Amino acid sequence: MKSFLRIVIIYFIIIFVVSGIFLFNVKKQDFVSRDMSRVNDTIYSVNEDYIKGKDISEIEDTYHVKLIISEGEPVSLVTLNEYYSENALVYDFSPKGKSIGKLIITEDRERFSTMKKNLTDSGILLISAIAFVSLILLMVIHHFYILPVSRLEKCATEIAKGNLDTPLPMQKNVFIEGFFESFDQMREAIKLARENEARAEKANRELITELSHDIKTPVATIKATCEVMDMTLTKKAEALNASAENMTVVSEISDSKKKVALISSKADTIESLITNMFHATMEELEELTVKPVEADSRLIGDYISSLNVDGGLIIENSIPECLILCDKLRTEQAIDNVIGNSKKYADTDIRISFNEEASAIPGISYVKMTIRDFGPGVSEDDLPLITEKYYRGGDTSDKQGYGLGLYLVKLFMEKQGGGMEYYNDNGFVVELLFRKA
Repeated sequence: MKSFLRIVIIYFIIIFVVSGIFLFNVKKQDFVSRDMSRVNDTIYSVNEDYIKGKDISEIEDTYHVKLIISEGEPVSLVTLNEYYSENALVYDFSPKGKSIGKLIITEDRERFSTMKKNLTDSGILLISAIAFVSLILLMVIHHFYILPVSRLEKCATEIAKGNLDTPLPMQKNVFIEGFFESFDQMREAIKLARENEARAEKANRELITELSHDIKTPVATIKATCEVMDMTLTKKAEALNASAENMTVVSEISDSKKKVALISSKADTIESLITNMFHATMEELEELTVKPVEADSRLIGDYISSLNVDGGLIIENSIPECLILCDKLRTEQAIDNVIGNSKKYADTDIRISFNEEASAIPGISYVKMTIRDFGPGVSEDDLPLITEKYYRGGDTSDKQGYGLGLYLVKLFMEKQGGGMEYYNDNGFVVELLFRKA
């Protein structure tokens, strides 16, 4: 506000100075009374020169007069009125004592013309000075006031669109300099808050994803145990005779089977809810965090052994003992997804084998884990697409799922520095490559 007042004060000072100069010039042009002695000298000099025989036009130019020679005839009143209107002095012209015309002194007319010209020039100078100062003032106002507000408006529009990466250009010595700094600090604060919010939301979704996996694993174990218990109870009931003394045991077995069926049903419900939550999280989660570290390869063998509850997994050999790069949680998720898919779509025994494999790049080698089932495999049309996000093959319409299993397997394995291969070979085969440390 102080700078604006300073500009206004300077503007008016300049206007007052220019106006003062103009008034001073006008004042200098004040009309002065006639110098009659000079007029008399002019009359005397004209008479003397006429008597000497000088040319009339020369006399007129020398003394700024007008001679009308009428040789005793009266001069036209119309002519005289014209000079009277211009404030000229009119005398009888009598160089030898006898009037022969009129002597008209027009000096005041010329002085008036000069004064008029001076006033006109001063007026033009005043108007030009005011116009120039006003233009400078407008340019200053535009540069220091209008332009900053325009930039501020543009920045506010970008913020409203959600673009918080464009900084507000700072401009010193402007009317709203302090507001510029506060506004840009606000933009930075909003940007930081949004980044923190996005990080927190991503962390929450990753946590949900990890919890989903942690819950699905024991739920799958519960379901498998329920199946084993149901088969065991069925066989036990079939082995008992239908005698009266065994009816109580058969009834207890029937009640137990109902309870096992209820537990299995609830496990299915939990699995469905967890799958839905996992799918909703994955739709908005750009990337799951994978942090590979050096680990003992035997942890993979131990984990597979823990999955072999019902004996459906046939482990053909032991994993080579070495250090590999892996994220334990993501590795377990990858193995679960591959084995889970084989059980769901093939429903056969699953053979697992291990071997070491060299890379085409010198100094890099892998531990390869081969998971093979003996089902119908994947159709040749679907085979190139099964690792795409949300893709499900044409023969999976009767199976529950969202097309994320093999997509996550490939993602996790590649982020651990390894890889994944898959193909049909009298069933479906998946090869998981773990990079040696």
